[in-house]
Amino acid sequence: MNATGSRGAPSPAPVDALTMRASVAEVLSPDVTPTDRSAPEMLTGMLRGHLQLIIPDVEQAAERLPDDDIPRYCALVSVREARTKLNTGPGVLPHDAVAYVRRLGRSLLALCDLYDSSLTQ
Repeated sequence: MNATGSRGAPSPAPVDALTMRASVAEVLSPDVTPTDRSAPEMLTGMLRGHLQLIIPDVEQAAERLPDDDIPRYCALVSVREARTKLNTGPGVLPHDAVAYVRRLGRSLLALCDLYDSSLTQ
């Protein structure tokens, strides 16, 4: 039996948008620029994990909306953009890693906003 008491695959962990927002704050704050080379790599892994958790929830909520609904369209565009960023990586220069982690952070923040909105309520 899984966490919900039924047989089969375990339920995915619930989305913790508050923790995700705190992670984004680590990379999007204008006065924070990681100088340690391992920091962007660690932050990238963390944000990628958060994105992988939240994307399915936002996508499923959007797909329940009518086809011509503007919030549905916006949510699906945000999901598509986040997936595109997950499928790419940073460039080869050292500052590319910081720029990439910030792009991930902006996508995660957009998905958190959608998750917290009436879209998933």
